[in-house]
Amino acid sequence: MSQSDSVSADTAARKTTTTLGRRFFSTGRVWHRRAALVISLPLLITIITGLLLIARGDFEWVQPKTRTGSVALSSPLFTHEALLTKLKALPEAGVKSWKDVGSVIFNPGKGVYQVRLKNDFEFQFDASNGDLLHHQFRLSGVLQKFHEGDFFHPVVRKAVFLPSGLILLTLWLSGLYLFFFPKFQKANKKANPKSA
Repeated sequence: MSQSDSVSADTAARKTTTTLGRRFFSTGRVWHRRAALVISLPLLITIITGLLLIARGDFEWVQPKTRTGSVALSSPLFTHEALLTKLKALPEAGVKSWKDVGSVIFNPGKGVYQVRLKNDFEFQFDASNGDLLHHQFRLSGVLQKFHEGDFFHPVVRKAVFLPSGLILLTLWLSGLYLFFFPKFQKANKKANPKSA
């Protein structure tokens, strides 16, 4: 094999590689744009609800601030049974049994019970005497359901929001490639002017 044959074979291989790289690069851009369009709505919901969840402590309309009871307690003086009776007596709570209650949190430092209902309302009671301190709709629970896709249907979480997250990860990776690959090629051509 002569030197000219070797050079022409090397040049042909370089041209083939360059052609394949350009084809992949242009196809990658097309798929990158299409995938971004497909996930735009789930991504918008995820971004907006994520921002609100991050700032939920700053906005009382998202998550109510915890009130303070009359005294700080090491253990509650007001029992769970009395708490359920109080909840049943409040028409705005709409509680018939413990099945309507999502969680009960006792905060000893503030001497307060935080009762979160399954309908996303929160009631705060003084743990020493059972007085109602505050009640409000808890938007952060709804935002979390939106953020995860559970608000629409449990299947939507796995069928739309999970794939959207995976596509977003792919877009991020392909975006890095589409951004850095031309810079790498340009730097490579400057370093090896013979291969251009």
